[in-house]
Amino acid sequence: MPIGRVQFWVRSRSQGAVLDERGARLLFTAKDLEGLRVEEIRDGLEVAFDLGPDGTARRVRQPRSSFLRPPEPLDRDDPLLTAVPLPPSLRELVERFKGLVHPGLRLDKYMMPAVNQEGQKRVLSEVAERSQGDTQLLAEVLRRRDAMLDAAEVVRWDRETAGPLTLHLARASALENAGLCLHPIYGFTFLPGSGLKGLARAYAETVWRPGQPDDAAAATDIERIFGFIRGTGDEGAAAGTVIFHDAWPASWPRLMVDIVNNHHFGYYRGEDWPGDWESPSMVYFLAVPPGQTFSFALGKRRGDVDVRLLGLARAWLDGGLTHLGCGAKTAAGYGHFAPQANEPPMPSGPNRTGFSAAMTLESPAFLAGARQEADDCDLRPATLRGLLRWWWRTLHAGALSQTQLRDLEAAIWGNTAAGSVVQLQVESQRPGSLLYDKSARIDMRSGEKGGPYGIPGADPRKTTQGLWYASFGMHDGGRRRFVVEPGAAWTIRLTARTNKALREHGLGPDDVLDQARAALWLLCRYGGVGSKARKGFGSLSAGGLDEMDLDHCREASRRFRRGMGLPEDERPGVAESPALCDLVAEEIEAEFPWDDVWPVLDQVGFAWQGFAKRFAHDHDQEGQLVPTWSGRDAPTGYTKASLGVPRRMDGGDRRWAGERHASPVHIHVERAGGGAHRVRVIAFAAPRLPTRESSVTFLRAFLDHLRDDLRRRSRLPPRSSRPGPSGRGGRPGPVGGGGFGQRRDAGAARTRGELHGGPAPAAPPRGHPKAGDRVEATLLPERTKKGGWKARHEPTGLSGPIVDSAKVPSDKEPGNVMTLIVHAVGAREMTFRVE
Repeated sequence: MPIGRVQFWVRSRSQGAVLDERGARLLFTAKDLEGLRVEEIRDGLEVAFDLGPDGTARRVRQPRSSFLRPPEPLDRDDPLLTAVPLPPSLRELVERFKGLVHPGLRLDKYMMPAVNQEGQKRVLSEVAERSQGDTQLLAEVLRRRDAMLDAAEVVRWDRETAGPLTLHLARASALENAGLCLHPIYGFTFLPGSGLKGLARAYAETVWRPGQPDDAAAATDIERIFGFIRGTGDEGAAAGTVIFHDAWPASWPRLMVDIVNNHHFGYYRGEDWPGDWESPSMVYFLAVPPGQTFSFALGKRRGDVDVRLLGLARAWLDGGLTHLGCGAKTAAGYGHFAPQANEPPMPSGPNRTGFSAAMTLESPAFLAGARQEADDCDLRPATLRGLLRWWWRTLHAGALSQTQLRDLEAAIWGNTAAGSVVQLQVESQRPGSLLYDKSARIDMRSGEKGGPYGIPGADPRKTTQGLWYASFGMHDGGRRRFVVEPGAAWTIRLTARTNKALREHGLGPDDVLDQARAALWLLCRYGGVGSKARKGFGSLSAGGLDEMDLDHCREASRRFRRGMGLPEDERPGVAESPALCDLVAEEIEAEFPWDDVWPVLDQVGFAWQGFAKRFAHDHDQEGQLVPTWSGRDAPTGYTKASLGVPRRMDGGDRRWAGERHASPVHIHVERAGGGAHRVRVIAFAAPRLPTRESSVTFLRAFLDHLRDDLRRRSRLPPRSSRPGPSGRGGRPGPVGGGGFGQRRDAGAARTRGELHGGPAPAAPPRGHPKAGDRVEATLLPERTKKGGWKARHEPTGLSGPIVDSAKVPSDKEPGNVMTLIVHAVGAREMTFRVE
């Protein structure tokens, strides 16, 4: 009785083959089965058969006995597959941790490597979503750690992060620059004692020691605390007298996916100018959000160590945490901790100085991080730093070559080979963010779009609401961005230092700080933050800059170039990237006596659109744009692509890739006092839109139109936007006349040009809590998609997510009542935060 195994079985044809013990293939069909059903045939099944005269297998059947016969397949839910025989104590432990994930193992061992940054974002998002470990386990290990530290008589204290925290980005990992320091056993984020010791020493050497009257005594204290090595043997070395313990979190840290964008990849590789034609290169990494508390501990190595040294070590570590930052990207605001009560400011010295200012949002801002959700709709330090670098380059691009500009930028702002001598910190007041609803803000009737508040004489059917035009992409195609209302505030801190190269040129920290302050002044004068910043959104103002003006900034840049031995005078028409010496005309301004900023932005959108409507999107047979002009009084031979839209350009420099170019026009909207708003516009010559000469001619015509049209619009009666989802408009109500989206009584007469749309969204009734109020709320069993807490305000019945759910104490359960802060409130939802 030959024995073989089924090599294959084609169920649709009821045919298969058996391999005998010598490897010969014998065909068989369903008619040859004996005692076997067709459903039982599978690849690898051991069978007995008879050899037919034609070389086929006959009477294919189960063998009577065989040690090689595989067991019958088990059902997926069979207890033999799903149950593991374990001792009761171990089984209880396994059940307790079922569903939990070790973030470190998941990041380092389990995740598949990503082929690009979008894949890395997806992988890191999975890690962040599963980063919450067992709070009971953390409480237990913290209790054991505290008992150990108490027995060692160490000094312990807590500090809270003021900005995002990331460290060990470059450690070995399957992902690029995405590491994070996670505890090898428990998986939570912690700060290694070795790094804290290095941070304390850096503060002692660079900040504390230069201000001491006795340098020799200061050096001795540093050596006694940290140890020293003077020779090659042990006889020339001594260990430090203070032990720096790891800093553990007080609660399980939440992880988030963060992002940095390189907008000038070719420039930093030395291939091109830092223009606005490159697509950003995004890099995603893991970070700990602000507001995480860590527990620090310092101990004596021996009992006879002077208590004064322990106090010095703590002061140095506190100073480093507050002013220098811990971990990676500290120059961009990462790793800084909130100042403690009565903590002295960082002392200034010959190698370091600082500047602090309050910064206020003047117009709505579409801010976002990697996720573009409510919890990351805030001004990120990395975003602000990138904008400061952009405006700083406009001061120097007109005087330097591409290589000189890149080298000078590296000397101040840093590169991959050297750190920055300018450090930025942003202290957020945690502004409330709301989903942007363009139609709820301003929505005219169709016929009114051809009136004085729209585009006079235009076809209403082909005219877009001005606010919608200016904010295109923020609420389109089912996608809605979060927006921060005007009035949000931040505190910015700039710290400038020098290095050996700068000191050799006679430049001190004050010279470096002047460069950073000049960039900040330009940003707050002409620029903005967030998406649509060049259309007037995200405009900022900052205190402490009253003595500065454009001439002051340009003189500071000339003085710095002179000190570095670089060309001092600007050369208009040379730089290919934006340069202040290449402004196509003087800045234009228009002052609106309107207290509500949203209608002002609406008018800006209409004014821009009115000029763009003169152009057509004509194409030739090859699908490329043909320059056309449909108006009477404008230059010929241009398309609206000269305003910086993603269009193909002919006749110009085609070196830029991706067929993308940001607008060379910058619109800034700010409060002008007395309930008014001022609109300020500048435009840079754009050599690649499509040529410098055509760009200058076109943009001058655009600025002439914008100046005349905005000033005409500023003389119209003030209007007010509808209330936003928070129950308030962008600013207080109108000063005379009805508002956008506001209806009169049924019998009331309508004035010409009065604007309105559908019914305004219901605002929360008066007496409801407002953003920032403390309320009692009940924790709900329902969770958010990310696993966060939800809560309900019982007096109003409004419920919503807790945006910083990681701060909810681990012992809280659904049904518990907590004191929370209202993050934002609308007619149907109330969101909360813990602090």
